Amino acid sequence: MSTRRVEKLNVGEVTVFDLDGIRIHSYDTKDPLDDQAIIIENIETRDAFAIEHPGFDESITELTEYIRMNGIRLAAQLLAYHGGGNRFMPNVEKMMTQGALDFTNIGAGRAMVKKFSGTFGKTFDGGPCTTDTIIGGGPLEIAGIRVIINPDQEAYEIEIPTARAAYVHMIGHDCHSIVGGPDHADIIISNLQRYLDRGYELFLTSHYRPETREDVMTKIAYISRLRDIASGSRSSDEFIGTMISEFPDYSGKNYLEMTADAFFPQQPLR
Repeated sequence: MSTRRVEKLNVGEVTVFDLDGIRIHSYDTKDPLDDQAIIIENIETRDAFAIEHPGFDESITELTEYIRMNGIRLAAQLLAYHGGGNRFMPNVEKMMTQGALDFTNIGAGRAMVKKFSGTFGKTFDGGPCTTDTIIGGGPLEIAGIRVIINPDQEAYEIEIPTARAAYVHMIGHDCHSIVGGPDHADIIISNLQRYLDRGYELFLTSHYRPETREDVMTKIAYISRLRDIASGSRSSDEFIGTMISEFPDYSGKNYLEMTADAFFPQQPLR
């Protein structure tokens, strides 16, 4: 039996799911990057772990207070794509794969953090990210909850089988996505389909509210169409124009432009 409720905070809001002994708190920061931070709680023991963490001081303070007020005992932080700095609950163990650590400190993730630091200044936690524990792929138990770590090309995704839930960095059924070319499109489709085939019902992401199986199927159809449109386009401008025409209500045009750069690397946008 599962229940869902939304709790409004001063700045952001938390969507809470009770799922067979596990309580999921998906914190929508409402920050400039539309970040989400997720707390997975063992209802019986009140022990928990975080998936990603907030990047702005206002959200860091708000989520820390939410955890305190709800009597949650945070045992660890699983940092994948959103390493950032260390301001959020610095004394709680941070866990990363080696790939995620590299992505955050020397890869594309570090470049993004530097850009955000320049844009938002000191209110953004842009310091170097350290980790306490390097983890590998496969099963792992934290706070009495079994998870499965799935490393990918940049960081990792997380399955929470008991809750029939999966964490994927980006989905967003009605917004554009960053797709790094036709091969990457195929990988995204295959990956999302694999989670559907395993029976997952709830999909948690870093930049969008929790989503359903139907949302994921919508995303698969979008990526398939994106791939076909790119294949039939002669330029990045034509590709972007066709995508906007077919998906006029989708947000995230900046993501679409990044996708165009990946599919048409010799034709940068002007």
